[in-house]
Amino acid sequence: MPPTPVPPVDLPEPRATIEPPEPDEPPVPPTETADEPLGPEVPALVKEGFSQVDVEKFEAQTGNILADLANGNIPLGNRVSSAVWSLLSLILAAIAAIISILLVIGEARRRRKDGELDGYEREEAERRQKRGRVLKAPACIVGVLTLVVWLVLDDLSLPVAWINKYTVVAAIVFAVHLALFALYKARKGKRAEDVGKDEADSGVA
Repeated sequence: MPPTPVPPVDLPEPRATIEPPEPDEPPVPPTETADEPLGPEVPALVKEGFSQVDVEKFEAQTGNILADLANGNIPLGNRVSSAVWSLLSLILAAIAAIISILLVIGEARRRRKDGELDGYEREEAERRQKRGRVLKAPACIVGVLTLVVWLVLDDLSLPVAWINKYTVVAAIVFAVHLALFALYKARKGKRAEDVGKDEADSGVA
């Protein structure tokens, strides 16, 4: 007699286990941060060769030159640091640039005035202008060079002091510019005096 087959038994599906919720982590209290200075970040190199008072002035700078001057936040600086930019170099460059611009404007006005002359007077005026350009052109070029030297050597993102290691370079270039300008003015005055004498002599004759 064959065995009787056993009917399959449906087993119940296992119940899903529900994990208890993890406890919420307590909120992290915000950490108190010190107030950051208004001025530019003071590099570590700036502290080399500067007193603590100077460093505090650097940290208090606002980026507004007039305000920092009024508040006394621009220290003297020193001749060995390149971690600041020089306000004195900026002033020298600005003066040289203004003088150069005035020389160019004066040359344009003189050419327009000489263009209204005729004959011998025009030729004589052109000769005087050619002699004057021997000093005027180099004075203008060196004046512009003073500004270029400041722009190349000084980094405006750094704190500002009156002098730095490059101030002497700007001062030398400015001195050359000023010497050329003074020679040009002296020669121009002598030419004007000679012209006045010539006109007086021709009037007497």
